[in-house]
Amino acid sequence: AAVTACDGTFSGNGGTVALGVLSISTVTSSDASSVPHVCSRVTTNASSGAIMSVKSAFGALQSSSTPADQILSATASPLGTNTAGYGMCVGSAGGDTGRDATTPPGALPARSAPFNGTCDSSTHNIGALTTGAQSLWTISGPSQNAFARIYLKAGISPVTPAHSDYSDTLTFVVTGTY
Repeated sequence: AAVTACDGTFSGNGGTVALGVLSISTVTSSDASSVPHVCSRVTTNASSGAIMSVKSAFGALQSSSTPADQILSATASPLGTNTAGYGMCVGSAGGDTGRDATTPPGALPARSAPFNGTCDSSTHNIGALTTGAQSLWTISGPSQNAFARIYLKAGISPVTPAHSDYSDTLTFVVTGTY
């Protein structure tokens, strides 16, 4: 079942998205099976809007005990079962992007490539995460409480080294554009 929607009622999860045990028979997705999603929100009075960007510490899910063992991040349309991969997408379903307040009217989020494929808790088109800053979504002008639901997804292959300590650190930055 999906967790709380990415809107004005959303409450965070302390900054951690635990994907749990990965399996070759399924793609693990946030916002499914009690795994929370990331809800990104921006309010700005910047005349040309803002850019929501993300940067990955490793560009992969990396084992902390054996750093050479990684599940590399890759763009996939879609990420499939029996396939090692890790990535992110900005939700494409109704209610995944928008704004809470429509008074005053404001700019709506526009998803950025490669994170803008068909994406929800069961559709797994993902963009590769890199160690450099990448645009996730933008708004073209002032906006109040613009939001976008972000899904994290991962899968493994039969030859992915087994570890219980794969992780990545994602840094989100909002930059006003004037």
